[in-house]
Amino acid sequence: MKNLTKGLLFSLIFLLLNNSYSQTPPNINYTTKDGLCNMNVIDMYQDLNGYLWFATNHGLSRFDGNSFENFYDADGLNTNSLTLIAAGNDGTLYFASSRHGISYYKNGKFGNYETDAKHTFDISKFRARNDTIFFIEDKKTLSFIYNHTYGKYFTNPETNKLLSDSLKLGSIFLSNDNGIYLFGNSGIYKAENRTLKKINIEGFNDSLILTLHEDKTGNLWIGSRGKVYVVNNLKVIKEITLPEKEGVHRILIDSRGIAWFIVASVGLSYYKDNELFDIGEKLNLKKFRPSDILEDKQGNMWVSAAGKGVYCLNNLYITQYTENDGLSNSSVLSILVSGAGKKLIGTTDGLNVLDGEKFSKVNIGLSSSYTEWIRFLKPGYKENYTVSLTGTTQQFQYFMKPYEGMNFTYFPTRCTKQIDSVTYLFGEENKIITIIRNGNTFSEKESFEVFEKEKKPKLIAIKDIETGKDGTIWIGTSRGLVSKKGEERKTYSNDSVFNSNISIVKADNSGRIWVAASYGIGVILPDGKTYSFSKSPEWDLRNSLSLTFDNGNNIWVGTMEGLFRIPIDSILKNTISGYLILNENNGLPSSSIYTVAYDELKNELWAGSVNGMAKLELNNIGKYLLPPAKVIIKNLELPDTTLNSFENIELNYSQNNIRINYTSPNFNDPKNIRYEYKIGSENENPEKKEWNTTENTNLELASLSPDNYRLLIRAADNNFKSDITTLSFKIMPPFWKTKWFTALTSIFIIATVGFIFNRRIKYLKDKAKKDLEMQSNITALKHEALSASMNPHFIFNTLNSIQYYMTTHSKEDANEYIVNFSRLIRMNLDLARQTLIPLETEIGRLELYLKYEKLRFGERLFSEIKISDEINPETLQIPNMILQPFVENSIWHGLLPKEGNGLVSIEINKKKIPVNKEMLPAILIEIKDDGIGITEAAKHKKSKHISKGQSIIKDRLKLLAPEYGEFEFITIRDREDKQGTEVTITLLPKHYIE
Repeated sequence: MKNLTKGLLFSLIFLLLNNSYSQTPPNINYTTKDGLCNMNVIDMYQDLNGYLWFATNHGLSRFDGNSFENFYDADGLNTNSLTLIAAGNDGTLYFASSRHGISYYKNGKFGNYETDAKHTFDISKFRARNDTIFFIEDKKTLSFIYNHTYGKYFTNPETNKLLSDSLKLGSIFLSNDNGIYLFGNSGIYKAENRTLKKINIEGFNDSLILTLHEDKTGNLWIGSRGKVYVVNNLKVIKEITLPEKEGVHRILIDSRGIAWFIVASVGLSYYKDNELFDIGEKLNLKKFRPSDILEDKQGNMWVSAAGKGVYCLNNLYITQYTENDGLSNSSVLSILVSGAGKKLIGTTDGLNVLDGEKFSKVNIGLSSSYTEWIRFLKPGYKENYTVSLTGTTQQFQYFMKPYEGMNFTYFPTRCTKQIDSVTYLFGEENKIITIIRNGNTFSEKESFEVFEKEKKPKLIAIKDIETGKDGTIWIGTSRGLVSKKGEERKTYSNDSVFNSNISIVKADNSGRIWVAASYGIGVILPDGKTYSFSKSPEWDLRNSLSLTFDNGNNIWVGTMEGLFRIPIDSILKNTISGYLILNENNGLPSSSIYTVAYDELKNELWAGSVNGMAKLELNNIGKYLLPPAKVIIKNLELPDTTLNSFENIELNYSQNNIRINYTSPNFNDPKNIRYEYKIGSENENPEKKEWNTTENTNLELASLSPDNYRLLIRAADNNFKSDITTLSFKIMPPFWKTKWFTALTSIFIIATVGFIFNRRIKYLKDKAKKDLEMQSNITALKHEALSASMNPHFIFNTLNSIQYYMTTHSKEDANEYIVNFSRLIRMNLDLARQTLIPLETEIGRLELYLKYEKLRFGERLFSEIKISDEINPETLQIPNMILQPFVENSIWHGLLPKEGNGLVSIEINKKKIPVNKEMLPAILIEIKDDGIGITEAAKHKKSKHISKGQSIIKDRLKLLAPEYGEFEFITIRDREDKQGTEVTITLLPKHYIE
């Protein structure tokens, strides 16, 4: 842990009037216990990233405010014993040793200059500019290294001889105008055009020069023995004489214009506003000579010393005061700024006054048996002040006693309030007592109860009294706030802050009443409106103990957890924003702030605690309270390697467990630093995510899926956030998850599925085709069987006709009949195996049959065949032998029984008809006769004969078109227009082919 040095205060040793001053900035002493590689720190440097580097007698340390990282010869240094650090403009760091040459650090790696294996460097001083290193070798030669090439600066032998034999110039100084200066016991010389030129300074007569420093205005500061000279345009413009005639070995002018001196036997001093302050004794550096001093980018001062490690003097806008500086006790309970600017300090061991930088203790005049526990100091009338003593167990009478132009009135109670020059309010249990002073005699005039008897809480204590502009008396108690105006009392039991333990009540210049309480802070506006604040995730105002106001329209609140600065305007908007939080990590002596006071003349805030008090220079607070440094990604630890370069990071899928190490170099309040981060893939858009918070300096990412990732990370303290650092990296998917592999796999799968699908479809089609062919064959066989079955039927009917014809006609006529019959039989046999035949063929067979029947009927039988013009008999194919059976029935059963002539008419048309809610094109065949009709024909039947021909045709039509279900393809009915029978045969698309 860092050894926070408390109670080490500045002590001004010498000024012309030999007055003594006591001041101490907050400081931290870092040693090997904190990780520093060695206690003997010789040189220091801060690099471009904000890291601090420490060269020691045994190794090199790099520090980020949180932890040390150490490097040795095993890491690439040419030796462990280092003496000097320098840097080039490109950020390369150079490390020198007395006899082992120069090492460098660039892009995360160490290297060494090996210009000559036989040559060893004996380096006393060196400096770097751009890519060139200048150094004094063997205390008498100016050498350089450029682009790994070693050389001597002076080419003239006479110059080298002069430097070697006569001049004692042991140090190098590089000025802002690129000048190269050598200095030592022989004065100052400028190396110009490879020659040496003596520099003469008006008003400077010392030959010994121990150190040089150039400030930002171009003034040259020269350190000698017991003196510091300030030179401008080769003329001394200021001479500073130190009390000891010791050598000034190092000078640094910081960013605020303060001059810091490392002085032999004194240690460390600084020069500010023409006054010299010595802090070497406070830091115990007189016996341990400081070796270097450095200002970091946050304005902190670093001091290295042999055997003491390094000191960080941080938050230099804060000055601490303790018993070591003259306080009678470091436990400060109350602070008040007098009208003359003196600080009145109430401690657990008496009343102190700080006038300038000098402490004195007020002699109250009580006997030694009294404990002078000063709990409260309050301003009274003009230079009158009330002092509340609460630690004593013995009672005493009120009394007034002057001290250095001020009058202090002492009361044995926690709180009082002076109303005018002679009137006081005094709090005691549940009473407020009015006291009148006459000279140094006090008398009680009247009193009133704070809480009415019936409403009085138990164990009540009066904590503070304040008066408003309208005469209202405001009373802070352990059970809440009470106001009394005339006889009217008011409590605030509905508000948790105003109803809690009130530590202080204070009125501002605008008539607002403010309270600091155990539950937070609150304000009552002149119109009676109230605002109160207790706790949020970002701030905690509970256990507030004190408050005051500054000229910047801010309220300062001392709590048990730190010191708050809050803009009053934000509070009046019923919010807490733009606030500042300070605690012991920011340089306060303690985080528990008992009291605060504001010095309007100097714009200083004073805060008291159990560990002493602190002065905050509000004019300078903005120079130190800066946002944390931007986060630096140190490296990425992977399962098999560590990455130190972060451009175009592509990791394979097995490197998806990552530790990201990072830091934010911060030295003002390193203990307050935390980190906020977001991480997500491109699809997740990490910018829209909530911030995660951690105090760790590494982030573990486990089992990341392949994707493009972006890490956003920033450092934060109690008050500020740094700029965002972004780290992008990509985790490559395994080859089986890449797009090309997925594409090839998809193509393969699709091709395989397509192949299998096509094979399956082909199989199903082939099977369906085979099934269809089989079904068609079966249907055809059925159809052929049915067709074939009609031939016997036809032959049977025909043979009967022949028998009848031969008995009733001549042999010649019977012979012709048989000839026609044989032709008809031959045609039937030729067409028997065909399912569909051309309509023309079917009509030809029907005509042959009608001709055959006409031989039998003679002139009594007439027939006609009509075919629609829409039908082409040559191309239209219809089921085989579907007309003859119905024509035969018309002749035999309709016309034969009729007396006289008979007519059979066949009409074939094409039209659309509704079939199962669908209009389909159909071939309609109508067979009409003018015979006796169905009903009369039934009477002539000798038995229940069923026409097999008609039944067979119906079955054939259903086989050809099974999808039409029970559709009636054949209808037979009596004619409506006249006697006879009408048969309609409907052929749907499955029955015919055009």
